[in-house]
Amino acid sequence: CRKIEYKPAPESHPKPAFTLSASYKDITAILLGKLNPMTAMMTSKLKVKGSMGYMMRNVPTVLDFVRVAREVTTEIL
Repeated sequence: CRKIEYKPAPESHPKPAFTLSASYKDITAILLGKLNPMTAMMTSKLKVKGSMGYMMRNVPTVLDFVRVAREVTTEIL
């Protein structure tokens, strides 16, 4: 097998409990470690859409995601 193409239908993806959004400048600062994600959330630089309660119960997971993303980001930026 030399090539595979997988295009699932958008409706087959589960709806996320929450999404995080920020400007390019702010997300870059978070991923480079210049802006703390919790500080960004409290100052509305990082916005949460969806279940804030679910996200707050899973803060360690969100912070682990940011930590892992930082490791990858150094190679991308």
